Amino acid sequence: MDQLYEILVRVPLFKSIDPEAARLAVNMLKTKHFNPEDIIIRQGEWQGELHIVKSGLVSVTVTDAEGRSVEAAQLGKGECFGEMSLLTGQPPSATVTAREETDTWVISQHDLMTLLGASPALMQNISHILSERLSRMDARYRAGKLAETVVLYDLHSNAVGNLLCLNIAVSLARQTRRRVLFIELDQTCDYALPRIPECESLSDILDDRMLIHKHEAPVDRGNGFSGLRAIKGTSRLQGCDLSPADLLATLSLLESIYDYILVHLPLDTAPALWRILERATLVLALLRYEDLSTVGRPLDSLRSLPNAMEKVGVVVTEAPLDMTMRAAHDFGARCDWRIEGILAQDEQITHGLGNSSHVLVNSQTALGQGIDRLSRGVAGMRVGLALGGGGAKGLAHIGVLKVLEKEGVPIDCVAGSSFGAFIGALYAMGCDSAQLCDTVPRILNPSALRSFLTASLLKLSLSSLLGGKGVERGLRGVFGETDFKDLRLPFAAVAVDLNSGSPITLKEGLVYLAVRASVSIPGIFSPLRLGNRYLVDGGILNPLPAQVATDLGANIVIGIDLSNQAPLLAWPGEAVRGKMQQDPAASRNVIGILLRIVDIMQADISERSTEKPKVLIRPRFGPHSSYDFVRRREQFVKAGEDAAREALPHLRTVLPWLAS
Repeated sequence: MDQLYEILVRVPLFKSIDPEAARLAVNMLKTKHFNPEDIIIRQGEWQGELHIVKSGLVSVTVTDAEGRSVEAAQLGKGECFGEMSLLTGQPPSATVTAREETDTWVISQHDLMTLLGASPALMQNISHILSERLSRMDARYRAGKLAETVVLYDLHSNAVGNLLCLNIAVSLARQTRRRVLFIELDQTCDYALPRIPECESLSDILDDRMLIHKHEAPVDRGNGFSGLRAIKGTSRLQGCDLSPADLLATLSLLESIYDYILVHLPLDTAPALWRILERATLVLALLRYEDLSTVGRPLDSLRSLPNAMEKVGVVVTEAPLDMTMRAAHDFGARCDWRIEGILAQDEQITHGLGNSSHVLVNSQTALGQGIDRLSRGVAGMRVGLALGGGGAKGLAHIGVLKVLEKEGVPIDCVAGSSFGAFIGALYAMGCDSAQLCDTVPRILNPSALRSFLTASLLKLSLSSLLGGKGVERGLRGVFGETDFKDLRLPFAAVAVDLNSGSPITLKEGLVYLAVRASVSIPGIFSPLRLGNRYLVDGGILNPLPAQVATDLGANIVIGIDLSNQAPLLAWPGEAVRGKMQQDPAASRNVIGILLRIVDIMQADISERSTEKPKVLIRPRFGPHSSYDFVRRREQFVKAGEDAAREALPHLRTVLPWLAS
């Protein structure tokens, strides 16, 4: 009896009431048991009982005007329901259903009225509970969308996993500028979180619902971590005292306050808290590169989750620095799961563990970049690049990339058409803007171009002026036998199939062949035959492959359109020669005429296309020809830089972390 009394006075309904009234309540309580999906109270049907959850979890649902059942709350240990119906004498306004094995203490209407007479504080508690519940329901309504719960299912057997999870939460808050709650459920983890606001534990919130107000307070966004708060499962490290129902009930209180809730769930804790995996929006299994052969069973157990193949992904940790997409693809094939991220091995983590209880990863390292890329995936903020075609104007892509790199704009995937496919493939191989500035001019130097033109003209083709072997040989010299799976970033090149007249996305096989197809301007270069297809320049139908970048996984596409919708009458520093946009020589030879026709056609398609990128960058060019790779090289690159700088204000509205 004394034990029940001690439990009861910690329940919000009976907190601070007269001790004699509390002992009276102990004698009145009856216990009821409910199985999962049992209806405890049905909306509109008088029952005359107040329930207090002793253990388990219940769901409160209401029927809206259209007859749909909408969940208003989940209630766990210590919370009560049915009190309003008893006080008003009206049938219940909601249905309460057991979500799992649930026990409740029950008080009849007569006994409740007796207790109210014995302790006025009880009515104050009921008023407070009703006020809190209405406030929470209002918050859920105003939020419109509840927090996305992401479980970081940690298969590590060391502290590295703890620190990686913390850094993922830091990255998510920093990049999204949204409210993020990191919940640490590893009871052996006792690191302090520097400058990160740390609230009371989940178990403390269960004991005192008033603590939830600390989470509603504005977050200190000047601490370097934007909207991040941290919380532990329990303040006691002797073992987790949270039941699955306790955890879910507390999450229900928090999910209307935050945008993202990240839960670090260690492997040894998972069996007891499996329900959190079922509830999660996304489950990321953190798996060490070298542990694939030893963790098959924990991974296989995830297949029992609802919609497992859609919501479960693997994050490869402590991976070699040179791990390519091929290795990731093979890794995923071996474990039969989708690979969501690759986190490189980093001595900063290993070394730091011996000197500090926390390590915040440098975002400029390979590990930091991998964590940021993973966080963008969680937030639906992967950045894709769509590189348009345009002959020598494609050198402007280098200028755009130069500015994007300087401003810290990450690129998660690349799609390219025509010359944009050439630049995009090099970038996906790992060439940054500085390397492109060095590599591309060497490839397209005057001597190489003369040799290429001479060799091509000596081997006239019935299908084109310059044939295709020369350009194919040149591209093979640049890309070698590199396969798409060997690239650092997801990449796709766009071509057009002459047989079907439809655009083709190339993202498998040898890279140089895909680029060869995408740059094969009809009439100038012969089509590339792949199987039964004859492939030519992708810019014929898709000069700016924004949708292709989206198909590669981009949520935010930056498109570089080279169609020159607003041309300059002269390059900066040069005199105006008249209204002619092209150099006169471009209209006096067959190649120039064909390139100009393609240019006009691509400009028209770009203008009418409904596939618009989120951010559109349009460099402006002075008079030129489409093969001015050498003479106008610096001016093309500068035009790209200028256009990218003009787009920065828009980029900062789309990518929140750039605004800081």
